[in-house]
Amino acid sequence: MARNAAEILRDILSDSAIVKPVVRRDGCQDISLFSGRRRITVLDVPENTIVVNMQTAPPKTGRMFLQEKNARLIGCYVFAGTDERDRLDKFEKTPGGGDFMVFVETNDAPSQQSETERRLRAAVCVMDYCAAVGREFCGVMDLFGGYKRRFVKIKARGRVNRRFNFSRRLAANDSPSNPRMLEGDQIPFRYFAAQRP
Repeated sequence: MARNAAEILRDILSDSAIVKPVVRRDGCQDISLFSGRRRITVLDVPENTIVVNMQTAPPKTGRMFLQEKNARLIGCYVFAGTDERDRLDKFEKTPGGGDFMVFVETNDAPSQQSETERRLRAAVCVMDYCAAVGREFCGVMDLFGGYKRRFVKIKARGRVNRRFNFSRRLAANDSPSNPRMLEGDQIPFRYFAAQRP
């Protein structure tokens, strides 16, 4: 039986790199991300999702990066999984479902777009490294093949809670150079991965 990407990542990464979900009474799961002094809760994360804290991710055997290079991964997370919805989401024109990887930067420090792009690219490199380890040591030829990649920056604006405007045209957010900008302390997962209408 083929193992999914979440199972392979659990073998490759240390336990401290995997963010544990909080399961609510209604069965939905939430994830807490940290951004300096702030905590951001991502609501309604699909069940078959693994969340990786990039700062503590690679590898199990020791430090991978020099201190200044490792700093690029502070405040970066990756959500990887499968959304098994088989319906049209009321906020999306495309069917829900499919394999996804969402790269999220939550760094509190105000930064230039170029610095956000560098952090997101560093996270992509770490996940590409994990895919190479999966290929070489776990026998998985294309660990993240077919995964839709999305990029998100949660703005450092203190405690702002605004509704995400689905009615406006969404940016494609399929590259580190054009991440979707979000604000707030509680953000539904669908805001990360919503497609352009």
